[in-house]
Amino acid sequence: MNKELLSLKFDIIFKMFFVRHQTLLKSFVSAILDIPMDNIRELVVTNPELPPEDQTAKGVRLDICLKLNNQVIDIEIQVHKYHDFKDRILFYWAKLFTTMLKSGEDYGMLKPAIAISVVDFSLFSECSEYQTDVVPVIEGTQTIYSDKMRLRFFELQKLSIKDGNLPPDDLKYLWLCLFNAKTTKDLDMLRETQHPDIVTACDMLQSLSEDEKAMNAQLAREKELHDMASLVAEGREEGWNKGREEGWNKGREEGWNKGREEGWNKGREEGWNKGREEG
Repeated sequence: MNKELLSLKFDIIFKMFFVRHQTLLKSFVSAILDIPMDNIRELVVTNPELPPEDQTAKGVRLDICLKLNNQVIDIEIQVHKYHDFKDRILFYWAKLFTTMLKSGEDYGMLKPAIAISVVDFSLFSECSEYQTDVVPVIEGTQTIYSDKMRLRFFELQKLSIKDGNLPPDDLKYLWLCLFNAKTTKDLDMLRETQHPDIVTACDMLQSLSEDEKAMNAQLAREKELHDMASLVAEGREEGWNKGREEGWNKGREEGWNKGREEGWNKGREEGWNKGREEG
């Protein structure tokens, strides 16, 4: 039977899944950062906290922050596109980078910081690839200013698990396809690759999808996101209506003043001409 799944695209499920299964988190991070598993000496989730099971995620950061060897990493999952999304990610990176340095410590102690964003919308329409890396480059050259800043984006809409031709050796692609999985049939297609980590991840996601508490957490998160979107839409509409009304009133007033002034000037000119002519 083909059943619907909980989705890793929801930050609450994303964090719940990887905090519970940190061996799979290691595999995921290894794949998306192109780091061989054997090179990962240390992997620590520094914010493993989840919201209480009977509450929504409101006020709780549902990203995953990591210490990885000599780097700090922030992994975000985002399903809604906001106009300031790129600025938000830049801010998250800056906060990640600056908060690691304690008062009085030397700047040389700053570690490389990587902000990873997995997004379910088109972010870089000019790029056909599903992965985009951003690093600071000195203008006019190919020289990287610093290796301590990196933003890495993955656009889920640029890949698919529907064609049945999944690359069994491309673990990065397979992991990201798992985010797009909607049903147990999708999991079966991923299992066909026979990659041990992906097969285990499919089993764990299917098991999590049968967890009533996890289902309630996703439903609560969905409701919260819909409520937030509605508030934003209402605020935008109210602002638009108010701006239109104020603009109309101001335009009417300016038009009236201008008309009065032009009428007065024209009347004065005509009166002066007529008086001069008659005189």
